[in-house]
Amino acid sequence: MKKTVLLLAAVVAAMLVTAYLTCFDFGFRMIAVVSAVWIGGPLLLLTTLVGIYRTKEHGWNAWRPAGWILAAILISFATQELSKQVLYWEEERAQHYPAQVEAELEQFRQSKGRYPNTLEELAPKASPPRLILYSVDQGEYAFSTGSYGFFDGADYDRKTKSWTSRD
Repeated sequence: MKKTVLLLAAVVAAMLVTAYLTCFDFGFRMIAVVSAVWIGGPLLLLTTLVGIYRTKEHGWNAWRPAGWILAAILISFATQELSKQVLYWEEERAQHYPAQVEAELEQFRQSKGRYPNTLEELAPKASPPRLILYSVDQGEYAFSTGSYGFFDGADYDRKTKSWTSRD
């Protein structure tokens, strides 16, 4: 029982790390899905046939390989969905970020006479979301988000305090 719980915890931890690291990599997600379908599917079929053939001789142990392959396929799909959800969470966090740091940006400008060149120079309390892009041009700052897979990115309008999609 202890080994099963540790294995399950390791799988969940690996899923979370993989989802966080790959949430912007659309190509990686496509490779994972294609490999789960085109490699995992035939392997599952093969191990199922072997399991049917060997059940009389080896009992339920003959089904272990099919169970492991099915678990790997399901974990792959679950990780892909989790990765997509992480991207949505990061997008939502990026949408709220400019409002959180506008006061700090203005304080910086009043004290130094200019806006910071990078957000690290501002030293905000929380690190900026991975989606957020910050730039200073002709004495004015701008926020935008990058394009990742199915998310086209957006630009922040300081006057209306809203985001405009670039699609």
